[in-house]
Amino acid sequence: MYLTMPDAPATIRQKLAAIDMENVVEKYFDWLIDPKVKVAVKVFAADTLFNLHRRYDWIKEELANQMQFIMRTGGPAIQSRGKKLLAAMESKN
Repeated sequence: MYLTMPDAPATIRQKLAAIDMENVVEKYFDWLIDPKVKVAVKVFAADTLFNLHRRYDWIKEELANQMQFIMRTGGPAIQSRGKKLLAAMESKN
C-alpha cells in the first residue's frame, strides 16, 4: 500500500511505473470479494487499489461498487475505510 502512495519516493514510483500491475490489481479485487479474507487485508487492498486508480482509470468505478457492496454487511473497519475511500473518490471528480 505504501509503495503505491502518491508521496512514495520518486525512485519507487519510477520502478512501479515500469511494472505491469494488472495481475496485482486483479488479486486485490479477489481479496476484497473473498469472504474468507481478513478485514485488515481487505482494507489494505482497498487502499492500494485507490492509490492505483490514477494509473488504471477503470479501478475507480469498480472499487466504488465493491466498497458499497461489502459495506452492507461489513464491520466497523470496513465501514470506516469504505466511507473514507468513497468520499475521496467523490471529491476527485
